[in-house]
Amino acid sequence: MLISGFARAGSLLDDDEMLDDAVATADFVLEKLIDDDGRLLRTYDFGRARVPAFLDDLAGMLEACLDLQRAGAGERFFAAALRFADDIATRFFDEEASDLFLTPSDGEPLVVRPRSDHDGATPHSAGLATMGLLRAASIAGRSDLRSLADRVLQTHASRLEHSPEALPTLARAALAAERGLSLALIVGNPEDAATRALAARARTALRPEDAVLVVQPEISGKSQRTQRQTQRIQPRTRFIAHRCRPQLDQRSGAGGWSAGRLRLSRCRVLVARTFARRVDDTLLNLHAPVC
Repeated sequence: MLISGFARAGSLLDDDEMLDDAVATADFVLEKLIDDDGRLLRTYDFGRARVPAFLDDLAGMLEACLDLQRAGAGERFFAAALRFADDIATRFFDEEASDLFLTPSDGEPLVVRPRSDHDGATPHSAGLATMGLLRAASIAGRSDLRSLADRVLQTHASRLEHSPEALPTLARAALAAERGLSLALIVGNPEDAATRALAARARTALRPEDAVLVVQPEISGKSQRTQRQTQRIQPRTRFIAHRCRPQLDQRSGAGGWSAGRLRLSRCRVLVARTFARRVDDTLLNLHAPVC
């Protein structure tokens, strides 16, 4: 929660110190609190990490890594997020119950395996994990993660209907699943001012759970068509470009980038004109159908 808070605040307030603190904390966890099998541990003292993580620990780190990637801290955090998502799906989801449990399936045998009860001082762990799985699935194109999240929401549908105020985190995940998540794919040199400005605007225009990806194009020549531009994006996000099938609109002010405004549909590819010519401040918008 601390990492996510610093990452989101640093991104919205353009505060590099906050983002640096979030990155440093996440790096400490990823370096010091991961065991030899790649699994998260939950305590650290006297130079030693111990106690296997519970669902709320993994859900928190999943959200934290997704927030760091969204804030522009690096794609390596998305890779870490996927590892946490896979761990949740493999060890904390029960096929028979169609639900997430607080303890892993390979953990200490218990008379009763506990589940989350409701939101309190900390978020409902199953709700937080479900939101993280939805976010990771939308970026990575992982239908298995999306299906798992849908099954958890279906299991809790009755509770959500009768007492949503007790489960605001899970209710937020249900809303995201029903409404769909948005994604802004910024194609341009990450170091260019135009690319950074568009990415920063997308981060403030979209909801916190929506994704913002910045990818470096590999374009040779000025006459390349938009479809070819998007096909050579980093492999991790190539499927997004293919799925969106954008059409370039070169009209002045088209696509919502005008007078500091940015309007986004569920899946939108945004290209900063920083390749195959000198960098300028012109931003072109690639319109895409809803994914």
